[in-house]
Amino acid sequence: MARPLTLEVRESAEYLLKSLRQARSAAQAERLRLLWWYKTSQVTEHKGFSHRLGRSPSTITRWLKLYRDEGLAGLLEERTAPGKPHRIDGDLLERLKARLDSPEGFASYGEVQQWLEAQSGETIPYKTVHKTVKYSQIWCRAGNQAASCCGVKSDLSSARQPSLNGTPSITSTRCLKPRILSQLF
Repeated sequence: MARPLTLEVRESAEYLLKSLRQARSAAQAERLRLLWWYKTSQVTEHKGFSHRLGRSPSTITRWLKLYRDEGLAGLLEERTAPGKPHRIDGDLLERLKARLDSPEGFASYGEVQQWLEAQSGETIPYKTVHKTVKYSQIWCRAGNQAASCCGVKSDLSSARQPSLNGTPSITSTRCLKPRILSQLF
């Protein structure tokens, strides 16, 4: 026989349902659903929650303990695992954004790396510079071959095409205008 579940859900079923419909993430929706099922007596055992949500019983126990200790706000708080802080953030990131938006810009990611090293006084790996500049930005496809409007010149992602003498030359028909999104950092 399953162990009895004793839980006092302080919120009303209507409030839980409204919160469930307005949940900002799947994790929040799962946890609200758990409370709503219990409040409406649809599920009354750990095993039932585990089966319906596809979560282990230990996860259900941890969520219920969190609700008992910290309430609804504690249960819905999205915790992130600690990790290594960004190498390019804060004031340095703002200065990089300003420089990328300026007409002078950079000719290559290597040049960006050198500039960051001069600004911060520490060596920042090329891969970090590349990921920060390329993958957290909006690209402009203006078709400007000279790329005079861009922070990073168009040769960074250009296609190699054979020239008249047979050697590959770099040409591009797109303009790369980096605009780093501040929401990502």
